[in-house]
Amino acid sequence: MKIKYILTSICLLLVIMTKSYGQLHGTYTIGKGGTEDYPNITAAVNSLINYGITSAVYFKISPGTYEEQIYLPYILGTEVHSPVFFEAANGDSSSVLITFKPTIDTIAYTLGLENTRHIVFRNLSFGTDTLIGRLLELGRNCLNIQILNCQFIGQKGGNELVLSPCLDGAFNQYILFRNNLFVNGSHGINLCQGGQSPDINTFIENNVFLNQSIAATYLKNHEEALVLGNTIINNSNSSGFLGFNFENCLGSTNVRSNKIYMSDMGMNSFGIRFFKSSGSLGDEVLIANNFIYQNTRDWCVGIHLTSNDYTNIYHNSIHITGYSTGSAGISSIFGTHSTLRNNNLVNSADGYSLLLSGAQSLVNDHNNLYNTGMYIANLDGNLISDLSAWKTASQQGSGSLSVNPEFCNDSNLHTFSDTINNKGIYILSLNTDIDGELRNNPPDIGADEYSPFHYYIGPDLSACTSDSILLDAGKYDGYLWEDLSTDRYYTLHAFQNMYQKDTHIVRINKNGCWFSDSIQTEFFATPEFDLGKDSIFCFENFSSYQLNGPKDYPVYNWHDGNHGPVYSLLKPGDTGTVRVFLTVVDSNGCSGSDTIQFHFILCNGLEESNQTATVKIWPNPTLDMLNIHVNKPAPDRKISLCIYDHSGQLIMQKKLDFSASSVDLSSLGSGIYILKLYQNDSLLGMFKTIKQ
Repeated sequence: MKIKYILTSICLLLVIMTKSYGQLHGTYTIGKGGTEDYPNITAAVNSLINYGITSAVYFKISPGTYEEQIYLPYILGTEVHSPVFFEAANGDSSSVLITFKPTIDTIAYTLGLENTRHIVFRNLSFGTDTLIGRLLELGRNCLNIQILNCQFIGQKGGNELVLSPCLDGAFNQYILFRNNLFVNGSHGINLCQGGQSPDINTFIENNVFLNQSIAATYLKNHEEALVLGNTIINNSNSSGFLGFNFENCLGSTNVRSNKIYMSDMGMNSFGIRFFKSSGSLGDEVLIANNFIYQNTRDWCVGIHLTSNDYTNIYHNSIHITGYSTGSAGISSIFGTHSTLRNNNLVNSADGYSLLLSGAQSLVNDHNNLYNTGMYIANLDGNLISDLSAWKTASQQGSGSLSVNPEFCNDSNLHTFSDTINNKGIYILSLNTDIDGELRNNPPDIGADEYSPFHYYIGPDLSACTSDSILLDAGKYDGYLWEDLSTDRYYTLHAFQNMYQKDTHIVRINKNGCWFSDSIQTEFFATPEFDLGKDSIFCFENFSSYQLNGPKDYPVYNWHDGNHGPVYSLLKPGDTGTVRVFLTVVDSNGCSGSDTIQFHFILCNGLEESNQTATVKIWPNPTLDMLNIHVNKPAPDRKISLCIYDHSGQLIMQKKLDFSASSVDLSSLGSGIYILKLYQNDSLLGMFKTIKQ
């Protein structure tokens, strides 16, 4: 019991000490709304410096612009399991801008770190409107600094966006840049270690670099650096631009699955440059699965190595366009123990695929060396004209090719040609390509693993005009139909009931490559016919009636299952309406139909007895003409006829000149009508007639 009391007292004392010193833990807010825990980032940093932390701390920054210079040193209590996070409260990196306008170049940072450990900056933007402004500066002894999903926006021709000065004894470890955007500046990331000990484990992953003037990334004196899945786009007309630049780096530097696009480059522009940055046996530098496109007006190289030993260059796709007779896909100068395999090296700028000088113990095979100039390679000053001459001069390359890989376009280095499909040699450590797709064994040459592809939308289609045609372009990355619609499916309808034939073109996108195909469609007119007008028959006098369908159709389907072109209507069991329905099908499989109705009534008693003259009306029923004869002589022989429908409405009135006359009823619909005959306003008689 006494021991339990002592432990409880110690715990209470620790709680009291923690509260009295105000050590931070949990989540805090930063903003200018007046309700947040801190009015700005500097105030939050001061609290960290003064009190330290006891567990992980999250600073949620409200949307807005924060004009302040932030210096973040070592924070007491930060560990791998208890880091400090600075992040946008809403997760939107564009909503929080941290900016500072420096006046002198020596203290030009917006965010400065030194002796800083276990800090994460996430979903934030850093910007400057001055040329001397730097957005992030790393000093000495930084450990586990993570920059995630942030934006660094500088000025064209301005300073580095991220800088680690070449300081003696500056020893930084586990610095991670992932999913960030770097725009303008001289460098996106410039990390230089000036001391004897290199920076260890620098990770640059899945970032986008736009229009830096000197280099997207420069690493000097680093060990075991990983540069993975980044995209570099530069169209700033630069000379001497370097995509990734490594100097005096050690160990198995890994540059993999990056996409580099450089347009209108001047002299000494390199996609990837290694200078005195060697690996060792079993711990080689790896440059693999990269797309490098350069459009040049002067000497440039896709991958350039100088004094680099133990370097493996595998599965890269390089395309150089423009004009430069000295340009090269890969160049290696004074390097030893390097290996080139499965690279797709295409030079359309009249330069070389390979430029090698003083390269010792170089192994190269299963590469595609293709160029449009006079020489495929330059080996120690000897110009090699073609693949056969290259194999003889190098005594290697028995599995190499020299074919046009048919890239999707100049800068999109995916291909679906069968020329380099399965022509490489399998490398177990690189079993996936630049898109993360599994490689075959044997694999394709280049960074992209693919299956040869020729787009086919399918066979031509037809339908009847009463139906529609659904075109399915297949499951791909994008679509473009002739009317600029962008859906996978395209529905066609006939404009009218007549034969129509059209050709439709669709483009589909697969891995950024566009393919097209056409398909022909036909609409066949549906049969149209008329069985005639509905008719009325006297039930007691009816025996049968023959109804003719349309001629020359292969299929007739009457309502009762008969299949001939002629239908015999038999006398029904009682008065009422008989509905006759016919469907015909033509040789194209199109069907049309029509319906006719026959009304059966009792005709006895149609003539009325309340008449003052002998009147005869025939035929009754009638199709059109009704004959009327009056036997009773009349002095003036002038007789009036009035016709009423079944509702009693007068629909026709006519003068009859003689005791015998004909009346045209063709304009009237089928039905029963009442006829009244008058002579000098005296009713001669009232009668019923049937109009068929």
